[in-house]
Amino acid sequence: MVKYEIVRSRDLGEYLRTKILSLMNQRIREIALRYGYRSYMIVRYLDMLGSMDEVLKLLESFERPLKPVIRCNKLKVHDCRYLVNRLSKLGYTLERLEWEPTAYRVLREGSPSLGATHEFLLGFYYLYRGSASLLPPIILNPSPKDLVLDLAAAPGGKTTHMAQIMGNEGVIVAVDISRIRIRALRSNLERLGVRNTVILRMDGTK
Repeated sequence: MVKYEIVRSRDLGEYLRTKILSLMNQRIREIALRYGYRSYMIVRYLDMLGSMDEVLKLLESFERPLKPVIRCNKLKVHDCRYLVNRLSKLGYTLERLEWEPTAYRVLREGSPSLGATHEFLLGFYYLYRGSASLLPPIILNPSPKDLVLDLAAAPGGKTTHMAQIMGNEGVIVAVDISRIRIRALRSNLERLGVRNTVILRMDGTK
């Protein structure tokens, strides 16, 4: 009798575990479909964050549109207030990021668009879709004596930022496999006045 109860208990536990996993997998599939992700990505976020509530918060944050960010190019602009003043005359309202004194969040856009102003064409700033791309160069903080390898470098946001941090000294080797993207990289390097960078078109994994 005791043995029979133990077997039933194990069967019940296995049944409940299977049922819970089935419901969890179903919810994962539903969430993946709702937000346009593959199920394995939801599972990965769940492993990292520990709860589905946190995963949903993360996915919701991805849905919010990012405000564009510009980085004042100190290789060409000595005082970023000069750039801010010029853009304000075009109707732009900028807010400086607390953790990066050369970067500004665009609160209100003016005219012409950020990618068509004289200031942009003169290389006075680099335009980002959001602020996250500013973090790697800041964390790396390369010195003017460093040799830096930048893989998948195009279109050049991080490359030009590192060149700015390095004061256009040292050497950056910018690698990208795409011929089309390298054109954008070369254009941005020239526009922002970067002189310490060598471009290589190759597969950075080899």
